[in-house]
Amino acid sequence: TVSLHLNSVSLMLDSISFLRPLIRLLSDLVTSHRFVRLSLLALVIVIAGQGCGSPDETAQNETELEYLAKLDDANRQGVRFQSELAKIRREQAGLNREHPSWQKLEDKSRELSEQIAKMVETKRDCLEQLSELDPENQDYLFDLALSYPDDNPEKLAILMKLAPEDEAGYFKAHRVLAQYFFVRARNAQTENEKASFQDKALIQANHCLTLMPNEKVAKAIKAGVLQAQNRIDAAYRLYEELFEGEVEYYRPLIELNNQRGTPEKNSSIVDSAYPRLKAKLEKNENDDTRVWVVGWTDIVRCLMVKKAYETAIQDLESEYSRQILTGRHERKNWLNAAMGEIYAEWAGEQVEFATMDEESQKLALARLKKAYKKNQKSPTTLTKLAWFVNSDSKLAEQARQIYDPSNDPEALLSVISDVGAKALKDKDYQKAIEFFERAVAQAPNNPLLLNNLAFALLSSEENPDAERALGLVNKAIQLLGTGQGSQVFRSSLLHTRGTVFMRLSRMEEAAASFEAVLEDRPNDQETIKLLIQCYEGRNENQADVYRARLKELESATNGLETN
Repeated sequence: TVSLHLNSVSLMLDSISFLRPLIRLLSDLVTSHRFVRLSLLALVIVIAGQGCGSPDETAQNETELEYLAKLDDANRQGVRFQSELAKIRREQAGLNREHPSWQKLEDKSRELSEQIAKMVETKRDCLEQLSELDPENQDYLFDLALSYPDDNPEKLAILMKLAPEDEAGYFKAHRVLAQYFFVRARNAQTENEKASFQDKALIQANHCLTLMPNEKVAKAIKAGVLQAQNRIDAAYRLYEELFEGEVEYYRPLIELNNQRGTPEKNSSIVDSAYPRLKAKLEKNENDDTRVWVVGWTDIVRCLMVKKAYETAIQDLESEYSRQILTGRHERKNWLNAAMGEIYAEWAGEQVEFATMDEESQKLALARLKKAYKKNQKSPTTLTKLAWFVNSDSKLAEQARQIYDPSNDPEALLSVISDVGAKALKDKDYQKAIEFFERAVAQAPNNPLLLNNLAFALLSSEENPDAERALGLVNKAIQLLGTGQGSQVFRSSLLHTRGTVFMRLSRMEEAAASFEAVLEDRPNDQETIKLLIQCYEGRNENQADVYRARLKELESATNGLETN
């Protein structure tokens, strides 16, 4: 509408020859929707030139027009630099640092970042001048606030001036503050801080909704705060409203249904979301890969809620066939990985393999085989296959033919530690040492792995190494003392250390370790037997105390068995 009126005025005034340069400027500026105000100011100057404004007003308007033009230029250059920088970042992502082009791109990236910083400074200078020329203009103040870094107190001060807590003010500032306080609440260090920021976010979101009742960002923030405050029903109603317009809000609805114990409602949500998600993906006009990945991820997540594994696999297989024709290898890789994860989840369906009957285990292993074929690097698939390999299942050998972690030099930590644990159980200590050495190399500060390696070194008949075992278990205890693990696990570490001391014939230190174990497990008969061995021949009185205690515990146990 503004453009049409300006064009009419331009035609009317075009007969005045000395105004033609200004009219030409006006026509150019109308094409830039970002600065309609700039166009209007040009018109004001035209009218002022005809004697319809004071000289002071005309001069101020000309100055304002000058700064707006400079600001528009800075914005245009900033957008161009940002676009170039994003392109360079995408190119860099496909290269490693050793590639000859990587450093050239990095230098160009640094240069563009410096130019962007200069443009930001220019914009801030212009906005400061414009705010002085027109102090009541909220647009200038808001843009000035956004030009400051997030940690600059001036930014928050301006936004709070535009969007006070006690009344509705400038809509855009309320929305930015609602987002700001919502993020601060999620990152708060204490419960009091979290509650305070949640209240502030809610106030700002409510002011937004007072000014614009259907504003989606404000509504989503309000719903998020209510959910965090455990006001589930109120949050659910808002998410339902949002879901009508934006299909992505199926996620919080499902989360809240699970939270309030009504998962049966998820089925209808999925039935509504699934076709909408597919339709949205088909509208990816630019065929942007990032949008494509996000879209397919949402579709798969949606189907997993209903455990619609077959539908998910069929959809992905169909898309894979389509991508073969396009030659988009990165998409085919993503699809294979996604199908592998679905087969892996389908194999267990969140049920422990050990609780399955033989037929169910066979079906699970068949799906894991398909998962492994699709994606041989999936942690989920490899961990589940390793369970079969290390289990007592009749299918262990079949699983080993699919994937043998013993022959995988790049095996995952979880897989390696599972193999080591199975070897300990089977008393294959050399194999346990081999795999726990690999595990500790990946996680040198894991108390459980350190303890298991120490136990394997201590138990090995071929290459026992009690001194190294002592160092490992001492490190594990020290790490546990910094807050890792539980009291029960600490007593297990102390038990291992006591056993090491016994192997080293350091009986006094062994006794001290075992007595510390009894503080947590006072009725542990095996530990009491070890204490008797520590004191025999050295302190018979103390040995007799523990013999008597053991006798009492055995009598009590026998009495319970008789009853």
